[in-house]
Amino acid sequence: MFNRMFLRYEGDKLIAKYKFSKKYNKIMSEFKGYFEPSRSEWILNKSQTRFVCRRMRENKYYLKLSEDIQKEFNVDEEGFSEKERLKREEKRLNHISNATDKIDYDEAKVELKFPLLPYQRAGLYYAETRGGRILLGDDMGLGKTIQGIGISKIYKKDWPVVVVAPASLLLNWRKEYLTWLPKDINEDEIFVMRKSKNLPKGKVIICSYDYAHKRKEEISAFMGARGVLLVDEAHNIKNKDAIRTKAVTELAHFAKRVVLMTGTPILNRVEELYTLLNAIDPKKWGDYTNYVFRYCDAQMTKFGLDVGGASNIEELHDLIREQLMCRRLKGDVLKQLPEKRRTTLILDANEKMVSQTKDIIEHYTKIIVNAYIKAEKDLQKTKSLILSESSVDVSESLFEAYKMTGEAKIDSLCEWIQEKIESGLEKIIIFGHHKDFLDGVENKIIEINNKINAKNDKIKEKIEKEKNQDKILELDSKLDDIIGYMRIDGSTNKDKRFNNQEDFQKDPNCRIALLSINAANSGLTLTASSVVVMGELPWTPGVSRQAEDRAHRIGQLNPVIIYYTIAEDTFDGALWNMLQSKSQIASRLLDDGHGDEMQEDISMSSSDLLTCLIVSVAQRIENGEIDIEKYIEKEEKK
Repeated sequence: MFNRMFLRYEGDKLIAKYKFSKKYNKIMSEFKGYFEPSRSEWILNKSQTRFVCRRMRENKYYLKLSEDIQKEFNVDEEGFSEKERLKREEKRLNHISNATDKIDYDEAKVELKFPLLPYQRAGLYYAETRGGRILLGDDMGLGKTIQGIGISKIYKKDWPVVVVAPASLLLNWRKEYLTWLPKDINEDEIFVMRKSKNLPKGKVIICSYDYAHKRKEEISAFMGARGVLLVDEAHNIKNKDAIRTKAVTELAHFAKRVVLMTGTPILNRVEELYTLLNAIDPKKWGDYTNYVFRYCDAQMTKFGLDVGGASNIEELHDLIREQLMCRRLKGDVLKQLPEKRRTTLILDANEKMVSQTKDIIEHYTKIIVNAYIKAEKDLQKTKSLILSESSVDVSESLFEAYKMTGEAKIDSLCEWIQEKIESGLEKIIIFGHHKDFLDGVENKIIEINNKINAKNDKIKEKIEKEKNQDKILELDSKLDDIIGYMRIDGSTNKDKRFNNQEDFQKDPNCRIALLSINAANSGLTLTASSVVVMGELPWTPGVSRQAEDRAHRIGQLNPVIIYYTIAEDTFDGALWNMLQSKSQIASRLLDDGHGDEMQEDISMSSSDLLTCLIVSVAQRIENGEIDIEKYIEKEEKK
């Protein structure tokens, strides 16, 4: 990205080496240096080092100094003194775009169901000061979704809201809106656009990038003269020529308020940032040519315009911070974050499997309601009545529903994982219970890697035929790494188990740990990752805590976030409630209520799937979701 001039000493000579640049050549000529073609290097007198560095710095060009030059002038590799670095860091930390709190901000006016963390409060304030058109670039795990929802609430007068997100995250956005804005939106006012034939309606629509492209005109009409547009994982519009980029950019120009959210605004090249800036403010960032020549060190070559470089980066950083980007790093707000956070991740599961699981659950729901009535709402008696019915083979059917629940999530879970890794997340730990689930995830990873390899092979063929070095470098930058992984299950021997742990801890290419929750919930240290995913929900909080603590243990430098994946209309809802309840009981028993407990509560604990479902049905009866009178009427008619 950066075309740095590498300076080193060789005897009494100063040696300069860099990728071809007319600008750098001009500086070398000023100091009467001469070019040595056989080495592709410029040679000057050692006494000119200070002046060359000064000239490069004056022009905001980039240096890479050898260790002996750094020591001689008491500067870092880029030629900056410690005082200069500290001054720049102080400026960043104190800027409004990096605010970690806004004490006098009136959070009550937003009326969110739960309080915000201080830096999230500051994020809402920044958005207001920029008219609700910002790039929210906080690190992953800092709650960009919550801030996006809060910003949309600030501008409720400009509703409807359109959320554009990767397909794997659509249901999760729906859950978060209903959780954080229960006073403002009902379930029948928020719609997930699963199919392109569905038309926008209600107060909030949540759609994929593909839907945004196919229904761009209808979305524009839906927003009318107002509209609040939230774009999640906005680095997906980095390619200015892509169809999805053109569609989302057009919607952003049309909407009154726009929040683009991504923890990685730049994945590979500075040029990729342009489309995001243009989407938010096309007046200030409407000239692509000017942008790439100013900030991408654009060079005209016989193959066209090379925009793979970087120039005037400090200027660009200051401009976007001032105008439209709010970005906090985890290190900036570490003290505000809990050491361990749990959250649910709602996944769009396989419809056929969900339907089969739902049928099983509905069948046993009817049995449970009738037994519940006969047992006069006593849960233990309800269970005894069901088990006493010899015609009811409870265990086999419920275990099948539990197994299918996990398998139904594999495709969307792997989409989510791939999205996170492509957006910069280094490592992920995934737990599952059944061998079929672990096999399914592993096969999906292999399938993804095969596609990456096929794409890379085509690029390598072009590289082999290419003679121009600049073009080769450009093609090389498009090569993607495959997703390395390791697996530990009941069949993994001790030596392999240890080696897999070491690979995950030390090898940056080993990105995923795929683990059996029974075989790998203890005896492993996997602190290289701070993200844990429960692909299949465990039955007990003790097992889940042990699994979580493979990452949350001594040696972990970051807050750990644990995602409990949920597929709607399956066993997941009942299992999650069971985990919540058992966790609270354990906390009260062992820690007098001050320990690590999950947040929701139900009336009793359970040790098996039947009890779990009984408790869930009892809750639904208490909440009015199941009309028990109708069941009584049915019984009386028999």
